[in-house]
Parts: sequence; structure tokens; C-alpha cells
Amino acid sequence: MRRFIMIGLCLCLLCLSTACTQQPPVASNLPEGMSQELYDTITQELALSQLNSTLSTEEMITALGEAGCFAADSNARIPMTNGDKLDIQEPFHFYQVNEDGTLLCFAYQDGMLYNTYIDLSKEDPIAGFTISEGRSLQLTSHGYLVFESYFEGSAAAHEINSYYDYRVAPFDESLHSYDLTYIYPVGYECHNLFSSSWNASSLASLDYLTFYDEFYEMKYQTRFIISDDLQSDKARLSYDIPAADFESVIQTYLDVSQATLRQLDAYDPSDQTYLYCPSSCIKSHYATPILTGEVQAVEKPNEHTLILTIDALGNEFGYDYAFTHRLTIALEDDGGFHYISNEVIDSPNNQFPPY
Repeated sequence: MRRFIMIGLCLCLLCLSTACTQQPPVASNLPEGMSQELYDTITQELALSQLNSTLSTEEMITALGEAGCFAADSNARIPMTNGDKLDIQEPFHFYQVNEDGTLLCFAYQDGMLYNTYIDLSKEDPIAGFTISEGRSLQLTSHGYLVFESYFEGSAAAHEINSYYDYRVAPFDESLHSYDLTYIYPVGYECHNLFSSSWNASSLASLDYLTFYDEFYEMKYQTRFIISDDLQSDKARLSYDIPAADFESVIQTYLDVSQATLRQLDAYDPSDQTYLYCPSSCIKSHYATPILTGEVQAVEKPNEHTLILTIDALGNEFGYDYAFTHRLTIALEDDGGFHYISNEVIDSPNNQFPPY
């Protein structure tokens, strides 16, 4: 499971900057279980960084970094500021910055995580507090901070554990641009485009309906929104997408024939539509763990071909590495591209998501 409600992060040292000398007032409504010391620390650091709810995630990360904090986003897309100073052998705490301007602070000490919810729009921004067990804390070989937050209830059925991962090391910018263009927009969640081996002769093996959303957003630079006129009478939560629309999106990034696409069970020749069922896999950063792909090497056999070697990382499963795959891409003269083939490198250590 990805996060509770957050997109963004700042990790701060427990010791405060000497520039912050004014003591905050004693909290009149200190959340149950929260120490006055932690309340004071958070209050001082928020004041020092001059955060407010009108700032963007990136602006908050920058401000917290300039105030002496470690700062990165929760989707592991922005390397942590001050990350070279992070020592996980010592107590530390960190702020996750949400897109809505709220934050979550984790304080890690002696195997425990003290979790504080912060809402900057309120007079007293400290709005909630919980305690969980912090397990499997590590800095991975690929440069991520990973840990597990474990809550134990009164019975096994009430136990909740969630893995968290944050980018600490800087990206190799000569490779990261390929992540941003070819890997991140599609990702790995709920489909087999990057997690299975295929080529021009096995295109029928791909789950086209499961990555239609991602291809649509790549093509039109806007999210696919299901409109009322797409409602299908075949099943609840199912929708009819006109064949011309569906095929145009898919064929923008895959050299697959109309005949191959229309062999899909979802295709209805009576009205030339594809039955789209978004509930077949819940694409949610909170409901299913996701993989992160990082390009490790780039080959350019000619000016129109790229071959990317990519490590898929399973940080949300509690392990650093899931599998390696080689993705071949055809570059077009107009700046577009097609995915040509994908090869998952066979290894006994491969681990795949349970979608």
C-alpha cells in the first residue's frame, strides 16, 4: 500500500537549526500519546520553513530543504534534499507533503513510528497523531529509503502493515529522462506491458484494456474521463468505448493491427465498441502496491531505435528489486514513438506484483 493520504515528503533532523530559538507555547490540546517535545519540534520547523497551504508540493519541499530538512516526494520522483546527511542509525523524523497542502510527519526512534497529521489551514496545524511499529528500515542499493509501518489491533484481522519508499540518492540525469518519457507515464500497475515478454508476433498476449487509461493520457495530455454517454447496459461499471477511439489510442504507441485488437473478448462487432471495465483492477496508490522502473542502460543501434535496460523496483513489497526487463522502442521522425518489444530477463530472484 502506497501512502495514507500523502504525495510528497520532507525528512528532518531531530536537532533544530539554531536560527529557531523562540519556544512555542504549550499545546492546550496535545493529541493523546504525543510528547510536548515532538509538538514543539514540529511547530518550530513549520515556522522556520514558513510553510503555508497555498504553496505547491515542490515549493514546500524546497522550503523544508532550505530549513535543514530532508525533502522528497512520496511517489519517489524527486530526490531528497539533504539526503546525503540522512543517517538511519540515529533517530530522525520526516514530513510528507500532500498535494492538498497537508502534511504527515513520521518520527522514527527505537523501532517505533510516531505519526503526526498536519493541516496548515488550521490555527493549530497539528490535527492528529498515531503510533505504529517501524519495521524493515533500510536504504536500498538503488538509493531509496524503505520501511514498513505496522499497526497491531486486538486481533490478527485488524493488523495493518504498509510499505513506504522515498528516493534519497540523486538520479543519474543522463538516464532519468528516459524514465520520465517512456516508463513513468505507463508504469506497471494492473497491466503486463512491462512485466511480460512480447514482440511483434505475440501482441495478442497484451492486456490492452488495462493500459488504455495511460495511453490515453499520454496521447491527449489529459486523464481519461468516463462520460455518461459511454455507459454500457451489459454490466454495471462497464462502458462502451467506440472502436475508432480505442484503436486510435492504442495504435499511437503500439504497432498492433486492427484485426488483432478486434480479436479481444471485449470487442463487440454489433456496435463496434470495446467493453471497458475499470473495476477489473483498482488503480489506486492506496489500494495496490506499485512498482517503480528505473533505466539502468541505454543502447542506440541506430537513430530510430532505443533499447532500454530497466530495473523494476519492488520497494512497496519490502524488497529492493523485482525484475529486469529490456524494452525496445522505435523513434519516429515527428517525435512520437512506438513500443516494439519487451523482454523480461529470466532470474530465480524475479518477483511480480499480485494484480
